[in-house]
Amino acid sequence: MRESSIYLILYSFAWLVSFVLYYKKVKRIGVGGYVILLNFGLSLLSLLLFNDEESLSRFNVLSFIPFVYLFVVSRIVLSPLYSYDLKGTTNLKGVNTTLVFVISFIYIASSIISVPNTISNFTTGISKMLIDETAGADLYMEALDSVEQTGSGISNLGSIFSGAFSGVAYVMFFYYLTPKKRNNKMILLLLVCLFAGAVGSIAAGQRGGLVEDLNKFFVSYLLFMPFLSEKINKITKRILIVAALLAIIPLSLLTLSRFGQSGGNVGSSVTYYAGQSALYFNNYGLDDNGIRYGDRTFPLFKRMIGFSNVPKNFYDRRNKYPKLKINDEVFSTYVGDWAIDFGPIAAFVLLVSISVIISKLTYIRGGKVYLHQLILLHLLVVVCTQGAFKLYPFSDVGGNLRLMVYLMAYFVFKYSNTRNIHLVKVAS
Repeated sequence: MRESSIYLILYSFAWLVSFVLYYKKVKRIGVGGYVILLNFGLSLLSLLLFNDEESLSRFNVLSFIPFVYLFVVSRIVLSPLYSYDLKGTTNLKGVNTTLVFVISFIYIASSIISVPNTISNFTTGISKMLIDETAGADLYMEALDSVEQTGSGISNLGSIFSGAFSGVAYVMFFYYLTPKKRNNKMILLLLVCLFAGAVGSIAAGQRGGLVEDLNKFFVSYLLFMPFLSEKINKITKRILIVAALLAIIPLSLLTLSRFGQSGGNVGSSVTYYAGQSALYFNNYGLDDNGIRYGDRTFPLFKRMIGFSNVPKNFYDRRNKYPKLKINDEVFSTYVGDWAIDFGPIAAFVLLVSISVIISKLTYIRGGKVYLHQLILLHLLVVVCTQGAFKLYPFSDVGGNLRLMVYLMAYFVFKYSNTRNIHLVKVAS
């Protein structure tokens, strides 16, 4: 146990040193710094969790090499974000305003159908949790039953489109904040739909959706912060603080409702939620008694190129690979997800190669950054943040659809930029 704790301390120290070196060069905390700081914080929670006698789970003795692998790969993958912060550009170019409107309209139109139902379910869910101390667990089990029955938990076309466009919607929302002359109607509509999407998971007894959406809002702000006026920066910071404080209420209610009656206390459940990923990666990420051949990270793409017997949801996937020591029932970081899908060597090659490609595609020349580059950087920072404490966020069919929309948006904006369409002046 003592040796394991030393490995965890060294892992934490590596992230701390990385942050100190980052701050010395950049002199501020941008998206890259936030990712590094997040990993440092999560490593401390992992240390607490590993030594927590009231933990909901016990972990095996830890090894040194898995932590080296996890740190090196994670650090390489986030390098384009570090480079973006280092450049410190304030000059946003190449925005096709028509495309921004079209993408925003698709998201708003598909989301607005379900907004009243989402808000209603949210208020109903909160009311149940205030009355019944086990309501959160009941709502969660109902959501799981929906996945088992429908195959994905998504039963209508509006939900499919709103879910697919939910990632790039954050990019569109923050772009609308950058011009001197802003479209306040689109800003309000996008904000309402993004808010509805964030609270929707509470109605299903899930904490993850609200936490992930708060994270996406924050990293989107960090990404666009250099292009926002001083006034908008102040307003956005206040909104973020208020949103974080308000989120504590439903998150606390749900945690108490789901875990207050379990073997561990509520504090242990929170530590377990945030600190487990590095520990499970260390125990099983590099040797999980088999691999999944991309069935979690890219199932939709496998179907598109003709593979058969691809699991349609996590129930099918767990049944298909019963010999794995862990599957997606626990968190093992996005690096662990890829390592379990492809094996540690192939995962290393793939992730490093993707990082190199993104670095080249987002390299800033002449102090100018283009919207298509920010779309790619937004995709990357979502992977690096949500994937640090959970799993690869673009997995399964829904995640693959979101990934496809990101890539589609990247290419259409890049193409429109090469055609010199609608360059706009952005507030500096």
